[in-house]
Amino acid sequence: MWKIEYFKKNKEDKKKVRATKIKLFPNLQGTSLLEIQSIYLEGVDSPGLYTKGAVHDFIKDGYTVFVGNSSSKCLAKISVNNEKYVSSTPNSTTADNLLKLPKI
Repeated sequence: MWKIEYFKKNKEDKKKVRATKIKLFPNLQGTSLLEIQSIYLEGVDSPGLYTKGAVHDFIKDGYTVFVGNSSSKCLAKISVNNEKYVSSTPNSTTADNLLKLPKI
């Protein structure tokens, strides 16, 4: 999907958007965030897989996306090759939390 629809009724609406799964490009192991093709989002109007570029733009538009059930948040990034991608806020582990999500 390309455009993420999210309707928040008011400021008190606590509906959280969460990244719960990732899909990698074919034949890749998932050792780099750039290998993520799409991210499954829940808590949006149409839960499903969205391109990493669409999730990047969603975050840049001011929305917060949490990683799984953690308090870690997704961050919008641009690679040295000008590719939009998503990472997560660091915690005590060395691997990015997005790469720890189930792969589909």
